[in-house]
Amino acid sequence: NAWVGCWRSVRSVPAHKQRRLFDVEREAERALHDLANISPPMLLHQLLRCGFAAGFHSLHAAIDPEEVKSVGAMLARVKHLLWCGEDRAAQQDPSAPLPIVEKEHLDEVVTAFALAERQVTKATSVVTKLGAGVPSLVDLLITSGRAPLSSGAERDRIFKLAARNDEPHRSGRS
Repeated sequence: NAWVGCWRSVRSVPAHKQRRLFDVEREAERALHDLANISPPMLLHQLLRCGFAAGFHSLHAAIDPEEVKSVGAMLARVKHLLWCGEDRAAQQDPSAPLPIVEKEHLDEVVTAFALAERQVTKATSVVTKLGAGVPSLVDLLITSGRAPLSSGAERDRIFKLAARNDEPHRSGRS
């Protein structure tokens, strides 16, 4: 192997004597130069990209989209709109930089974010109230508002929730 032979033939040099790979001062000066010379539209564009990325990561981290399918579908839609196509969305990981969001798609992206945020908020609320471990029940409750209770565990959770919600009203009447 040529790489192994090259590695063995190079003399070792302590890290403090090696040339730096990353020049902190040069990169800081470059960043300040770029900030001083950026046009207002480009600055707005960069801020939007940061905001969209932070929003997507926040929604993605709030609840597991694999467990609650409706949340997963909403987040997939947002991801699709941000990366402008399913082919690119499949290739990108959530930590990759966002591409340019075209002006024509901005309203659609904002609407998709609002719907995804609403769905994530509902799912988080239901999971908090019912507890984890019933993703299909959570999914049905947040999409249709009704769900058939197929197991005794699901019934128990709903009855405990109903009893917990009813207690303050009973104590306030007496």
